[in-house]
Order: sequence, then C-alpha cells, then structure tokens
Amino acid sequence: LQLLKLSGFNPIYTTAAKRNEEYCKNAGATHVIDYREVHYSELPDTIVKLAGVPIPFVYDAISTCDSQQAGWKIVAPGGSMVITMPPQIPAQPGVVNEGRHLVRVYGSVHKEEYHAFGSVLYKNIGRLLEEGALKVGTVPCFPEALS
Repeated sequence: LQLLKLSGFNPIYTTAAKRNEEYCKNAGATHVIDYREVHYSELPDTIVKLAGVPIPFVYDAISTCDSQQAGWKIVAPGGSMVITMPPQIPAQPGVVNEGRHLVRVYGSVHKEEYHAFGSVLYKNIGRLLEEGALKVGTVPCFPEALS
C-alpha cells in the first residue's frame, strides 16, 4: 500500500479484516473494506459506489478466484488489472480482453542469487520513490505496443 501511495495512486481501496484497518490506512489506504462484512461478490458494487468514478487500475495481490472475478468487474474499460497468480478468469494476460488489460506479474527475491539485491531494494525502495529515483511509467507489455 505504501508503495502505491508513494507511486502517486490515489485513492487506494483495499480489503482487510477490521482489526487491520488502522495499519492499512497508515500504510496508504484511503478506504478499507472489511472482507468479513463485504463478500467479494458484493465488492464491485461497493467500490463503484464509494468511488463514484470508473476505476482504471486494480492490483490484486491475493489473486484468488473470487478476488480476480471481483477485480475484473471493478476495472473500467481501457483500464488494467494486475494479478500475481495464474488467471482464474476468462481473460488472458497480455491481450485486450473486453476493452481491458490483464497483466500477471511475478517477482521474487527468495532465490539465493537474488537475496542481496532484495535486501538492498527492500531497505531503500520507499526512499527511492520519495526522491523520485523510481517512477511509475508506461512499459510496453502488450504485443501490439511492441510493433
């Protein structure tokens, strides 16, 4: 959440247990929805009602079947949804699906050869974002963007 905030995303909606609301807000969330009170099937309507505008970007860190389905309903036409696990919805990464993009990301510093890099990155990423050394940008990730 903090990285999203430092990257300029606002507002930031997240789901969490009620007991973690303060933690999420301190980390950058502007809205915390208790997943025990609002089921994933109700989440799209809840967020659209709260936002009042189309949601151009959804980052699904959990990427379960239910969270992916909810996220795909939330993301607006022309928008993008990022998932961290294999797709559990009919959309495919890297192509336009119903006017939206699905992107699957994977990053791990748990392999031994990446431990040193991960340690330095995790210690400095907040500062790098605050200083503007790392910036959110557009990276061509779809075949049509590369031609």
